[in-house]
Amino acid sequence: MAFADFKKTPILIICRDRLDPLRQLLDWLNSAGYERPVLLDNGSTYPPLVNFLAESPTPEVIRLEENLGHLAPWRSKAVQEQFGSVGPIVVTDCDVVPDVGCPDDVVERLAEVLLRHADVDKVGLGLRIDDLPDSYGLKDEVIAWEKKFWKVEIEPGVFDAEVDTTFALYRVLGEAHSTIRALRTGDPFVARHLPWYSDSSNPSPEQIYYREHSDASTSHWEDGVLNSELAPLLERREAEEATAAVVEQSGNPLLRPWLEEPAPQREAVYTELAEPFWMAWNEMSPEIQFSDFAASLAMMIQPEKTVETGIGQGFVTRRIAAVLQPGQCLLAFEDDPDIRDGLRRLPFFAQPDHSLGSTPSPSAEDLSDATLTVLDSEVPSRLGEITLWWEVAPENAVLLVHDAGKGHDPGAPHHLIRSRIENLGIGGVFLKNPRGSFLGFKNSGSLSFSLLHHR
Repeated sequence: MAFADFKKTPILIICRDRLDPLRQLLDWLNSAGYERPVLLDNGSTYPPLVNFLAESPTPEVIRLEENLGHLAPWRSKAVQEQFGSVGPIVVTDCDVVPDVGCPDDVVERLAEVLLRHADVDKVGLGLRIDDLPDSYGLKDEVIAWEKKFWKVEIEPGVFDAEVDTTFALYRVLGEAHSTIRALRTGDPFVARHLPWYSDSSNPSPEQIYYREHSDASTSHWEDGVLNSELAPLLERREAEEATAAVVEQSGNPLLRPWLEEPAPQREAVYTELAEPFWMAWNEMSPEIQFSDFAASLAMMIQPEKTVETGIGQGFVTRRIAAVLQPGQCLLAFEDDPDIRDGLRRLPFFAQPDHSLGSTPSPSAEDLSDATLTVLDSEVPSRLGEITLWWEVAPENAVLLVHDAGKGHDPGAPHHLIRSRIENLGIGGVFLKNPRGSFLGFKNSGSLSFSLLHHR
């Protein structure tokens, strides 16, 4: 599309039971000269909006018989048939309106940013948080949530930030929605999310109607009070902020994955002759497939207590924690004192169901009631942990050991770990991941599982 044609860009506006913000958005688009707003109505029942749509001068209105939520452009067959392969295209909620100082050529400017950054799928307007009124009940919570999106400025006036369905230009609408692979613009190319400017103690009849007919899971900010959907999201954001502070203060790059996992790499970069499908995050991490396997074990075994060692970067730890059920707990250990000091300050370990051990390795008491134990500490710590597990683990306990060898040289740590397992005679099976691993089982009353033990 030539720049001269950007005023003809389709602007898909998601509507549901709100007329006043829709009118403000349409007025702005009309005054800026945009010729193709497309109203996508999510089965609205609010009479003034229903009447407006029936009489709307806007030539394009797509009416859905049901509320498909903010993802209606991707869930609606009618929208996909008409716009699924169209691009560039703007998608926006009806309550996001460009700021009064936003230039009229906003779509063209978004397109320029999109063209400069081939690795993103959309560029959206930044959302103002510097002028929110005290009358809005969640002012502080909005600022706490949104300030993250103003921190990473990759070029003047362009920020690395997620975009949901606020005003954004997409390369192509596509069949699936994602909030990532996105950028936001800064002043003057900003917008206002109108619910943040309301008086929470004095809602209008339209706001009351919308709240009574909305889905709380997708309308977090409407009531101006915390609801059961918004509260955990804000807690998670607070934990992210605290984690970022710990990582920055520590200065230890090994802690960074607790804030953001690095992009996976082919394991062949780290382990010669590894098959192409094996992936890892870095030379010190376990394979991604091993980490997922450990979490799958925890999910299927459902141990009351899991012990894990060598948790420095937390790839396995986070995945096991994500599948914990009520009444289950994870006790984690790290033998590097500097890393352990940083881990101790992470919000992750302030939660009752996953805690950090105060010692480098688990004690006999720690292992004696653990149904699942995952070992990935440094050698020689891991050798001692394997031996101790074999001595004190309860009946039917399961052991998963990383770096247990797959044809490694006799002097390699992997070979030492494998030899220790074999010498102890632990029943189990050596797995075939590139760095090798071992799945063992403690059952002194039966030899059936030990028959799987490959030497």
